[in-house]
Amino acid sequence: MIPNPHCETDSGAAVTNLELEITQKCPLACSYCFRARLGRNRAEERSMTPDVARRGIDWLLRACGQANRVSVWFMGGEPLVEFDLIKQVVEYGESAAKTAGKKVTFGATTNLVLINEEVMAFWREHNMTWNSSVDGAPDSQDACRVFPDGTGSASVVERKIPLVLGHRAQTSARASISPQTAPNMRRNAEYLLAQGYQNLAMVPVEDEAWAESDLQALGQGLAQVAELFLERYRRGQPFGFKLFDSAFKAIGKPERRQRPCGAGAGMLYLDTQAQFWPCHRFPGYDPEGAWVLGNLGDGLDDAKRSAFLALDCRRDTQAECDRCLAVHTCGMGCVATNWFANHDLRRPVALHCRVSELAFREALRVYYLLRSESNPLFLKRYVLNGKAAKPKAASAGKGRAAPVRLPRLSCGVV
Repeated sequence: MIPNPHCETDSGAAVTNLELEITQKCPLACSYCFRARLGRNRAEERSMTPDVARRGIDWLLRACGQANRVSVWFMGGEPLVEFDLIKQVVEYGESAAKTAGKKVTFGATTNLVLINEEVMAFWREHNMTWNSSVDGAPDSQDACRVFPDGTGSASVVERKIPLVLGHRAQTSARASISPQTAPNMRRNAEYLLAQGYQNLAMVPVEDEAWAESDLQALGQGLAQVAELFLERYRRGQPFGFKLFDSAFKAIGKPERRQRPCGAGAGMLYLDTQAQFWPCHRFPGYDPEGAWVLGNLGDGLDDAKRSAFLALDCRRDTQAECDRCLAVHTCGMGCVATNWFANHDLRRPVALHCRVSELAFREALRVYYLLRSESNPLFLKRYVLNGKAAKPKAASAGKGRAAPVRLPRLSCGVV
């Protein structure tokens, strides 16, 4: 048995999601990898031992308190480097959860390079999920996602995408937008959609050096993706786009988010050395280990963790946020990036603010147009919570539906 994690008695918040650093090893050498900031010595990269992994599962099943469901997410490096270990952990976790009277689900973030039929057969058997890291068209993929010898990964990854989507069509494509690839946003979105992805999470790398010309290209790219969004919904070919999705939600229900994310609260990251961190980004952004929140042997440091449990976007955002158009969708940004750039969990980096406002402006335009057109696919997905739209009766003498009135955005914009 392991020490009591004190999640419920002391800190008051159960942990239901655990990210496992199953390995630090990776077949790729992506130029923007946040782990590369510590310097990379491949000979010193470690993998988690089976003992630490099993103890992590046991810890989670106790730390979740009264929750009936928990999730475990394999991270790296590239998790599939340790596929045999993953198999052991999943089988152990399912057995331990059954004994505890709980349900556990598993998934992984992968760069797709090591996907094969054996991997997919195991994923199907255990109903596991994916988040696939792929940047888009071959030239964008090969700009940053390369093997250690500099060879691009696009040709390898393209062959693996059908295997993943054949198992789980809703798998998201998580694309990192760099200054080099920002001008290609629409083309990359079109490529990913053509490969079969239905949900695109295209996110700028916030700790890159972005010149003003790069930011202008990013803004133009968002406008072009907005046009693609309009075109496809009008043709009956919907897709999800993360930067717009969160904005649509805020437009429909204009209120500030309470939490930026689950980091350090309902979610923790367990590294190969059995240490707890708020999330998988902190080890690369916090080389001094200021935010190590404990370890499997001693449990959690509740005093440190309280800083994350206390985060509240409604109270902790900066004064200038009150005048920002995107105040209801921002959520103060990635707290790990904030710490890396500003040594302040609550203060977002300038790029995050810029992108949030650019994306919100484009999303507002899309929202107005598709709602005013009563686009049934858009209404079902973003307005009616998955329910089919009911046909509206035409206005008397007009022959058309009444105009849509958007909710008032009470965010102090002038």
